[in-house]
Amino acid sequence: MTDNPIGFGLLPEDDEGDEWFKMTLTNDKGDELSVEDTWSYLSDYIVSVEIIDFVADKEE
Repeated sequence: MTDNPIGFGLLPEDDEGDEWFKMTLTNDKGDELSVEDTWSYLSDYIVSVEIIDFVADKEE
């Protein structure tokens, strides 16, 4: 399996009220791909999801 580090961030809404995101994908050679798109298209970019950690809520 190949790791694809992602730099992900939310951008401000545009004048039409659409929410935006940005992400930078980096491969093992250091090549980068930058993407900015509306939140509604985020699922088009997701290939897989990996849970790397879990922290349970503390009981009060």
